[in-house]
Amino acid sequence: MSSLVLQLQAECLSEGSVLEVLRKAYVIARKLSLREAQTWIDMELNGYKAGDQAPPYRVLTGEIKAWNPYLGVWIPCMMPTAEMSQSLSKCFVGQPIGQLEDLAKQDGGTLLFPFHPEIQSRLMKGQEVPLQPTRLVSKTGIVGILHAVRHLVLDWCLDLERDGILGEGLTFNTEEKKTASHTNYSITYNAPVGTSQVQQGSQDSSQAIANAPTDLSALKEVLAELNEQLHKLQLNSADETQLKADILTIQSQASSPRPSRVIIQEGINSLVTILEAAAGNLLAAGLLHKITHVPF
Repeated sequence: MSSLVLQLQAECLSEGSVLEVLRKAYVIARKLSLREAQTWIDMELNGYKAGDQAPPYRVLTGEIKAWNPYLGVWIPCMMPTAEMSQSLSKCFVGQPIGQLEDLAKQDGGTLLFPFHPEIQSRLMKGQEVPLQPTRLVSKTGIVGILHAVRHLVLDWCLDLERDGILGEGLTFNTEEKKTASHTNYSITYNAPVGTSQVQQGSQDSSQAIANAPTDLSALKEVLAELNEQLHKLQLNSADETQLKADILTIQSQASSPRPSRVIIQEGINSLVTILEAAAGNLLAAGLLHKITHVPF
């Protein structure tokens, strides 16, 4: 029988189903007891859940737009700051690879990534005409995730072949298993960034973002104090606007049933940057100490 590893290489090059590629990769990882590779493959097959860390190729950037039912078109939504627009436009895709393949095959070139209802409501309050905002992402982004997964598996297979781990049929011999046990054959990518889910549907759909810290009560208390003392910080107009936007974003996530750890952390980082610049103010210094010591 032919080599299992070389079969998988051929499937990676054939542009066939990524789901089948991952299933065969999972068999190899299990038989060789490659736990790190097995964990990554399992998350790609079954989806990323709260507490998991998703790799950066699963982060897409959308356009924030609102559906205008009077004109029957999508119109751009203006954000108070460029930083807020950049933060809210990120879409963390956590769905299983099989579902992403199904989405990639469907008609239409655009996917919808709805905001959490509370974020959506607050964004609508800032509009003259309260239209429902969402994020629109080209379907090519989903295709890009599939290509990234396929390429990672191919690189992994090439490393196994380089070291003489091929497998005959569905088995690996003792020497191959021994070689595998002495080398870290993990599937590597850049630093993890966070997770969420992609949803395709109408402009009326909504979906929460995953990856929640276990306890956000302390963070909420600090944010409430920061919001209350904001007018005393004597910030310039740009920093005050950004601080308000960051507080709004973090509070919305903290109140969500499935908040995003990544979005919260990015908001905290932005708060810290502004407060550090104002640290000569004793009140700002005190708030900076509190926000940086929140258990998260």
